[in-house]
Formats: sequence, C-alpha cells, structure tokens
Amino acid sequence: MDQRFADGQQLQFEAGEIEVIATRGHSHDMLSFLFRTDRTTYLFAGDTLFAGGKILLSTVFDCSVQDYAASLRKLERYDFDGLFHGHGLWIVKDSGCRRIYANGP
Repeated sequence: MDQRFADGQQLQFEAGEIEVIATRGHSHDMLSFLFRTDRTTYLFAGDTLFAGGKILLSTVFDCSVQDYAASLRKLERYDFDGLFHGHGLWIVKDSGCRRIYANGP
C-alpha cells in the first residue's frame, strides 16, 4: 500500500474530488468513497451497504454491529446520484435512491 487514507480526507482530481469516509462495521478498516463532480455525486460503499438497504454481518473478529450502526448514521448525511457497492447490481441516477436512512425515511 502506498498511502493510508483518513476519515474525511479529500482527494482532488481533474474530474472532481473524492471524500474518504470511514465506515467501520462490516470490518474494522472498511472505507467508503464519495466521488463528486460538477454534475453528479456517487457513493462507492464497498461492503458497507448493498442494494435495497441490505447490510452483511459476518461472524468474524472485526465485524461490529455498533460500528455498523454508527457508519450508517454517518452515511445518512450524504446525498448521491448513484450507489456502487461491492456485490450485485449498482443503483444509479433516477432509480429513487438519493440518500441513506439509518432509521427509515
């Protein structure tokens, strides 16, 4: 690994910026990334969140329900045009998904 990322770190690119979001829960070192351009915002959630609001709890040493809940509450602050998660079909603009609700809408 060439670089370690920190929660809230901003990475600037010609096409836009990426915000690093620590989303512990599925594992202790899970990160999500919010990619913003002038026109769109995409959430790359990895294994933190899946289509339909599903999550995956594992019986491994670093999976934490408490951390997962805190991460979902953190993601609730962001609006986005597309959700790209680790498995399955992605959710993109005009699909009705623009925000995460940790405790229901």
